[in-house]
Amino acid sequence: MQTSWHQANCRTIATEQLQTFHPQRKPFLTNNLTQIASILPKSLADKSQSAALTPLILEGELFGSLLFTDNDKNRFYPELGTLHLEQLAVKVSFCLTNAMIREQLEYMAHYDRLTGVANRRLMEVSNNEELIRQKRYQRTIFCALYRL
Repeated sequence: MQTSWHQANCRTIATEQLQTFHPQRKPFLTNNLTQIASILPKSLADKSQSAALTPLILEGELFGSLLFTDNDKNRFYPELGTLHLEQLAVKVSFCLTNAMIREQLEYMAHYDRLTGVANRRLMEVSNNEELIRQKRYQRTIFCALYRL
């Protein structure tokens, strides 16, 4: 599920194309936007004059690229130093890695790894959420037990 902002501002590109922009896992800077026209969101294409693509690395693999644009043609150009962009990319990559690990841990805490079936802990959390919702909206909870 993507929000309308994500749909307008994010692009999915092939790994091979991503690697052409970051062959040595370094930022790609350009003030010739025809080089990135195929991946540049339309909302940015009309008002941008220069761009920087910063590689994001997850678990040792090139995962994506963070795009910065500017309406100044001299803001990003190939000869510009990229140290700060590289440091930012490392920090963003760490944040994404931490988010993924947290999601994995949460899944492991609530589901059986062999069968994928929800466990008692998840049932208790769900029950507590429903009780809170029931109190908030002053609704009655109906519970039916079936015997086989």
